[in-house]
Amino acid sequence: MKGAFSWRWAVPRLIGLAAYLALVFLVLRTPLQRALANHIGRHGGLRLTAVPYVVTLLFISAAITSNLGVFAIIGGFVIGVGVVLHDDRRFVEEWKRRVSPIVWAFFLPIFFAYTGLRTDVGSIQGWPGALLAKWLERRR
Repeated sequence: MKGAFSWRWAVPRLIGLAAYLALVFLVLRTPLQRALANHIGRHGGLRLTAVPYVVTLLFISAAITSNLGVFAIIGGFVIGVGVVLHDDRRFVEEWKRRVSPIVWAFFLPIFFAYTGLRTDVGSIQGWPGALLAKWLERRR
């Protein structure tokens, strides 16, 4: 978290993100959708052998956005079930059936452990910060 906004920091990241989004949506989207539709049509569903390829693609996209200085989750969202591949309902259903158990059992606990370990309660300054934290906790 930075205390001040800087255009020198933000502009290159926004340009990089815009270029990456253009690449994904204008170049990669159609071939990815076509390849998945062909795979699902040929095999009657998403085979387990295809899941590692899709997950690897998600991780590569997350690494790209992370290296651009943007949250890694945005890269995964851009490629994954969020944007590019979400149009094919058959893929979405197969993805939920094949990958959701892995996410719930493996990735979600890692996410919460990582987030919890990075939380610094000592950074709350004074009573106003503590009251704000308590107020936010009650709103959940």
